[in-house]
Amino acid sequence: GAVAHRRAGQAEVREVSMGLDISVSATPAEVKREIAGNPEMLLVFENACTNLGLEDERKIGTRPGSYVGLHRVRTAYARVKGVDAGDSLVDWQKRNPLPMSHLVMHSDCGGWYLPEDFVKPMWNESVTVGSSVRLLAELREIDREGLDGVEGSAFDAIVVPAVASVHLRVPISFH
Repeated sequence: GAVAHRRAGQAEVREVSMGLDISVSATPAEVKREIAGNPEMLLVFENACTNLGLEDERKIGTRPGSYVGLHRVRTAYARVKGVDAGDSLVDWQKRNPLPMSHLVMHSDCGGWYLPEDFVKPMWNESVTVGSSVRLLAELREIDREGLDGVEGSAFDAIVVPAVASVHLRVPISFH
């Protein structure tokens, strides 16, 4: 959103990126040890960690740039599923006969992904709970190489916590 500031009697408006923090109680090193036997997943995870500049021994905390980054990844997933660019993702999800998307239907800013496999995300007025197992499966349908810079960075910021959650059985916090 835009934030107004006063400077020398003038109004100055500058863009401020609202941040979405995604965190997991695990380090990249722990995840790499756990997925070492899966070369394809290890490559995706290591590339994403490198792109994000994550250190192996620090707890995973990422930011998909802003809420815009998250929405761009959701849109990339919708394209994979054949959604027209003009369609609302939520309207598409309501019409779609496939199980509800854990990527698309999750709250932007308040909720958890749990390392369990369940079909539909759950929510109330204050929190959304999704399946990190389903989230990771949906992310794997997106061609990382086909994403632009903003989408790619946001994708990396979501896929790293998803891999950690699934393989170390820890929840992901969106806040």
